[in-house]
Amino acid sequence: MTISDQERERRQYAQRHMTALRPTNTSGYRGVYRNNNPRLRYPWCALIQDGDARYWCGMHRTAADAARAYDAKAFECWGIRPNRDLGLLS
Repeated sequence: MTISDQERERRQYAQRHMTALRPTNTSGYRGVYRNNNPRLRYPWCALIQDGDARYWCGMHRTAADAARAYDAKAFECWGIRPNRDLGLLS
C-alpha cells in the first residue's frame, strides 16, 4: 500500500507540531494564551500559527474551552489533535 504525497506531507507536519510545550506556557495547552486585559469577559484565546498563516479560534471563558476550539480547528485543517489530554472533543 502506497501513501500519497499529500498524506505523507500531512503526517510530517503533524510530527513537527507535536512537540513539547514551551517553558513559558501558562495555560497548559498548546496554542492557548491568556489575554491580560481585565475588561475582557472571555480572557482565554486560542490561535494556530503555521508559518505566515494564522487561524484565530476565538476567545473563551476557560483555558480548556479555548483548547477544545484549538483542537477542532487543528483537526479541521490537518487531521490532528494536539491537546490529547482533553479526551473527547465536544
